[in-house]
Amino acid sequence: MPTRPFRADTPAAQLPAQQVFTIKYPTETIGYTFDPATDSYLRSESYKVTSSSGKVGIISGPELDKATGKDVYARNVIVMYQAIGVQWYEPHDARRTVGSIGSGKAVVFQEGKEIIGTWSKPTDTALTRFYDSTGKEIPLVRGEIFIQSIPSSYPLTIIK
Repeated sequence: MPTRPFRADTPAAQLPAQQVFTIKYPTETIGYTFDPATDSYLRSESYKVTSSSGKVGIISGPELDKATGKDVYARNVIVMYQAIGVQWYEPHDARRTVGSIGSGKAVVFQEGKEIIGTWSKPTDTALTRFYDSTGKEIPLVRGEIFIQSIPSSYPLTIIK
């Protein structure tokens, strides 16, 4: 069975004080804020809402797990740039398609740092692998892994 490479955590004294990054989708913005105390990223969301009277407002804040009511955290966040399209099944039934076979640009965030590299998945049944700029597979830290799949036109903003 295929497995991913993992590595030991960085000592707390060597973690950066902060890192924030956001991904702007057409209807919302997803943000991640590194918390060195937990060595993880707090996920937040911001989106427009329109009331029945037509007033427009912004809802913004930490994302809450609907099952537990607690903040959502991840140890690793991977942004994969993939081809995204639409496939029509009937005149009024469209579904998004994601180009998950092949390779493309990726950014791996872990422990307050980002690694710019690539992703590769040669077949439907293969595990998606992530490589740094030298071609070495990127080991992840143990814990939650979030993968954000976006087309190249969506902005990724990294704030150190």
